[in-house]
Amino acid sequence: MPVFRPAILNAVRVVLIYAVAAAGVLASRAIARADEEQWYKVELSGQHAGWMRATERVMPDRVATASQLRIEVRRGQVELTIGLDTEFVETPEGRPLSMRLVRRFGNVPMSQEYVFEEDGVRVTSAQGGDVTTTVDPPPEGEWLTPRRAALEAMRRIKAGEAEFTLRTIDPSSGPVPMEVTYRGVRAERVERLGATVDGYRADVEMALMPGVVTSQWMDADGNVVRMETLMGGLAMGMVLSDRESATARSTAPELMIGTFVKPDRAIRAPRKITSAQYVLSLPDGTMPDLVSDGAQTAERIDAQSVRVRVHPGRPAPARPAGSDTDYAGSSMLVAAGDAEVVALARRATEGVGPDPVERARAMAGFVHGHVKGKGLGVGFASASEVARSREGDCSEHGVLLAAMLRAEGIPSRVVCGVLYVDEFAGQRDIFGYHLWTQALVEVDGEQRWIDLDATMPPGAPFDATHIAFVTSDLSDARGMAPLAEVAPLMGRLKIVVERAE
Repeated sequence: MPVFRPAILNAVRVVLIYAVAAAGVLASRAIARADEEQWYKVELSGQHAGWMRATERVMPDRVATASQLRIEVRRGQVELTIGLDTEFVETPEGRPLSMRLVRRFGNVPMSQEYVFEEDGVRVTSAQGGDVTTTVDPPPEGEWLTPRRAALEAMRRIKAGEAEFTLRTIDPSSGPVPMEVTYRGVRAERVERLGATVDGYRADVEMALMPGVVTSQWMDADGNVVRMETLMGGLAMGMVLSDRESATARSTAPELMIGTFVKPDRAIRAPRKITSAQYVLSLPDGTMPDLVSDGAQTAERIDAQSVRVRVHPGRPAPARPAGSDTDYAGSSMLVAAGDAEVVALARRATEGVGPDPVERARAMAGFVHGHVKGKGLGVGFASASEVARSREGDCSEHGVLLAAMLRAEGIPSRVVCGVLYVDEFAGQRDIFGYHLWTQALVEVDGEQRWIDLDATMPPGAPFDATHIAFVTSDLSDARGMAPLAEVAPLMGRLKIVVERAE
């Protein structure tokens, strides 16, 4: 029997995308001289991996703050390029006018433009030739535009405040205000383009990635000259540089194998495991809360460890969803209204009865066959792109299935966690980061989340070596941010297999 090799490990890219996005948010706090650009060298695990360019254009009636990010990494022998472009336009007095985000995660860029109006935020989303426009409610509460946040941060730093929190908005996180907290602020000599100058240091934590702290160094004018972020076992740095050095071609760092988790013992015949119990722990710090819903229950042992039980055949009644959660709607990533996605969902369920569980499983099997190019070279493509390109790994299988489920009226979400495999990328008996789909259906008179892994062959049961960490509706408001909560686990997680049968 051939060894099953699922398309795993997309979570590494999700965290990397948000790490670089977060770095862009922090670097945009720099107070650059008008109409000049700043270049940063991006480093991952000590290796040059890309660049960021930050600019500020001052016009009589508006100020535009923009950034461009490009990083290159390897997953095994496959190189992958990720890009993120942002722009925020505001008046000199700090009134928001518009912002724009372009994600370059797959082969077809996804763009979103937000225009701030009196009664809400007009959002225009585009990918390829598909364009949609919606109006979201205005952002809640008081918040600062990027430039006003930069000015306010420097005012407080120069006033000697050692700790403070700002509430701001950035294109990379959508039109939802987030908190940025500065701690341990102090004066310190810093290196700036080869010279030692007066400046400041601060530890910065963003609500975008809770528990992940970025050490940030600024010169006396508030320009960010260096940042260092440790996300589990993944270290990212950004250093103020010149264009030539920042954009110089280098060997892309390999970031996949180091995230594999070797459990305390091997699991035999993992695809046949129907019930399992694990203890997940970190060597230090706090283990985050894990999913306790559907087929999985999680209970805390202590601050650093959690016991997880997985029973795919007995999903529990679904827990109430948050009021801001959208498991039925369409978004840029889960394009449930896309014509090709709708057509695929109808093809997948043709001849299938009305039972929603059967229809959901039929769609999972269909997606497995539809995605022909099962490889590691795609960043994080949307459902509409995957429907046409038929390429990708676990994330592409997951988002396409989530979109098809919603197209058929079945609420869905994606799950980020780990999956046990016998062999992958030259490594044996490991857990690798993975993404799959859940459908909300009625079973025995109650709504329950059932797990669907479209990377598995049709008819293959969902096995209990899937351990769920976080879930996401992949809405435009939250995007992939919830998935980035796995960052503190990368390269540090330990798994003890207490039972697998």
